[in-house]
Parts: sequence; structure tokens; C-alpha cells
Amino acid sequence: MATSEWEAWPKLDPPRGFPERLGARLVEVERHRTRRRRRRVWAAGATILAVAAACFVWGAPVSRGDVTAVERREIHLGARDRAVAVLEHAAHVSWAADDVTQDAGDVFYRVERGQGFVVHTPAGDVRVKGTCFRVALSGDARNAVVSVLEGKVVVARGPLSLDLHAGERATLDQTGVHAAGGVVGTDTTTANRGLVHADSGSAERARLVALEAEKQDIEQRLREAEQALAAHSASPLSPASEWDLGPDDWKKLAAEGVVKYQLPCRLPDAVGGSTNPFEGLALSPDDTSTLRGAYQRSNARVWTVVRDLCADATGSVDAAERLGTYTCTHVVLVQATERDRASVNDAMKKVAEIRAGERPMPALGAEDAVVRLFLAVTGEMAEFEGDLAQSLGPREAHRVAYAEGACVSRDMWGPHM
Repeated sequence: MATSEWEAWPKLDPPRGFPERLGARLVEVERHRTRRRRRRVWAAGATILAVAAACFVWGAPVSRGDVTAVERREIHLGARDRAVAVLEHAAHVSWAADDVTQDAGDVFYRVERGQGFVVHTPAGDVRVKGTCFRVALSGDARNAVVSVLEGKVVVARGPLSLDLHAGERATLDQTGVHAAGGVVGTDTTTANRGLVHADSGSAERARLVALEAEKQDIEQRLREAEQALAAHSASPLSPASEWDLGPDDWKKLAAEGVVKYQLPCRLPDAVGGSTNPFEGLALSPDDTSTLRGAYQRSNARVWTVVRDLCADATGSVDAAERLGTYTCTHVVLVQATERDRASVNDAMKKVAEIRAGERPMPALGAEDAVVRLFLAVTGEMAEFEGDLAQSLGPREAHRVAYAEGACVSRDMWGPHM
């Protein structure tokens, strides 16, 4: 067999000591690589720490905001939320840390003690370190009234300034800084860098003027509240509703043998859509929650009676549950009419006479199904209104129950129907 070229190649032995030298070189190279990796890791760590420190020092969030109040609103502002401000309707403030700008409305401030806190207005500035005060701007924001309730503030307009203490008030306008009817600020080029302090008698008079102004303000608000209450009391309980039935209305219905009623709508159906069923009733969120509970209790009361009558009519509680209040009512009445129309007509006349006060209320369960049904549905609005009155009061409960656009169902039955 012929030898291959590979086998024919002469074999060479490595030089003496070659394996040892190669191994040592490999160890040295690996050590060098390890030292380089460590240096890169430390450099990267130092860079990360430096960036983090810079972010902590230079990138710390600054308290900022911009708020316009659509109704009375309390907000926290200033560095570390050191101040609480109560904004009246239409007041507007913006801030960055302890530098606040108020360019509209009436705002009460309570500032915790600390470094300077400034409120800028178009009429002038208010500088504080810790106090309670109020800033009220005129409609055009050209004038400001500053009232101090606690501590001390400095009010300033340009070079004019004035110290105000608790119980004192000042006005800032185009003519300067005024307290107790006089201009008490002056230019900074005058003695004591322009700060002119009222003597003790002037300060006391300013305190009395401020208290008198507060008293007049409170009395004016009280008069406005009394006028609003009188106007509300003089207004009718609710718009006239043909479904708000009194004894005289029921007497007329009894003469015709007719029964009519309205019920609070079934709440699960009412809230199934995207609209709020209580939107047009001018209620606060708390009152809306109260109304929702009253609707649920009303639904449960009516359904307890109708379900049992419907189960008797259909022979099945499950069938009644599937049909619901409205359909079950019709099933009971239609079945009773097919069985004895005259008895149904008598039952409607009897219920109308009971509601008119011409016939006593029967004992519970003593009447037939039609009478029990109509007594339940014709009496429910009184139950519903009484439930609401516990939270809203009688007048408001009646208004809500019969308000135009209220979420209700209505029905009428008579001999010819």
C-alpha cells in the first residue's frame, strides 16, 4: 500500500521547554485580561455613581403646578408642600417651589415656617416665612387686599412696602400700599430703606379696621344666604306633575274606576347605558349616592310583591325571575282580566277609593291579587319619598321624586284598557 502525503511528511519534535513557556504565556495573558476587565468595571461603576449623584443633586423634582378653581378647592404647594392654599371659585394660582403667582380670585394661604415664600400678584407681592393670610384680587386683578390672620407678612409694590401683623389688612393698588386708609409704604431711598412702621396707635386702629371689615364681610355673606334660602322656600316644592296624586285626584280616578301610578325605574336597566340617570337632578355626588340606594330599596320592595303574585300566576318562581317587574305586572293583570274582568274593575275602583281616603286600608293579605298589586305600586312613591327625606329632607325629597326628567316608569289602568 502506498503511503499518503501526510504520512510521508517528516515528523518534527517541539523545542525543549516549549510547553512550559507556552503555558506561562497563557497565564500571563489571562491575568492581563482580568486586570483590564476590573478597571472597566470600576470605571463604569464610578460613572454610574457620578450620574446618580448628579441626578440627585441637580435633578431633584421641583414642586410645580397650575390650578384654576371651578369651585372652592384646597391644594398643597410650595417646596415639599409646605403650604396649603384654599382657592375660591375662579381663583388661579401657579407655582414653582416657594415662588407662587396668583393672578385671579380669592385665596387663603397657610405657610409652614421656613425660608422665604412669595406670592406675586398683578397688584404687588406678599413675602412670608410662616403664617396664615388671605389675598383677594379685584375682578381686573389690579387691586389686592391682603389680610393677615397669624404671623407676619411683608406686602410690597415696587419700592413701596409694609409689614403686616396678625389682625391687620392692607390694600395694594396703583397708588401704593395702604393700611387703615393711608399710604404707609415709601421709597427705598428714604431712611431705614423705605420701611415706615405705624406707631402703636395706628397699628391698633388698623387691627380694628380689619376686624370690622371681616365682620361686614361675614354679615354680607349671611344676608346673601338668607335671601337665597327665602327664595328657595318661596318656590314651589316641585314643578306640577300629573303623577303627584293627592286625595282629590284619587277621588276623580275612583269615580272613573282608574288607577295610575309612577315607580322609580329599575336601577340595573337605568345604569346599563352610558348616561347618568340622575344627571338632570342637580345633586351633589353624596346625594347621588343616597338616591341610588333609595332606588335600589324601592326596586326591592316592589319586586317582593310582584314576584310572589307573578309566581302564583305562572306557577313558577323561576319564570317570574326571568320575566321581571314590568312584564310580571302585565301577566298578573291580563290573566285576572281574562278570568273575571268585572272583578278587576272592582279592584281598581276599590284601590282608588282607598287612596282617596274613602275606604279603610285592608288587612295585609286579605284582598285578592289585583288589589294587593295595585296597593303596592300606588303606594311606592310615598315610601320612596319618605326614604329620601331621611337624608335630603322632605322638601328636597319631594322635588327629586317628581322632578322633570326623573328616572321613573308610569302606567295607567282602567275599565276600558
